[in-house]
Amino acid sequence: MFRLYRIPIWWYTAPHIVNSFIEANDLGGKEIYLFATSGSSDIGRAVSELQAEYPDLDIKGGKLVNGPITKDIVK
Repeated sequence: MFRLYRIPIWWYTAPHIVNSFIEANDLGGKEIYLFATSGSSDIGRAVSELQAEYPDLDIKGGKLVNGPITKDIVK
């Protein structure tokens, strides 16, 4: 089973509320895919930072969504 989590991107990083959410919930044993909307920031740095900060979680990656959502959202 996997989960998709929408995170905001602020200056290429996830805001502290995302850390609070991760720390308040048991996400162990789950595949985690992040997605975000942003006008200019990329999601890559935010994903890398979260993977480094939470090495025990299975954060697979993320996708930036800036338009209509299509079927490829989890690819």
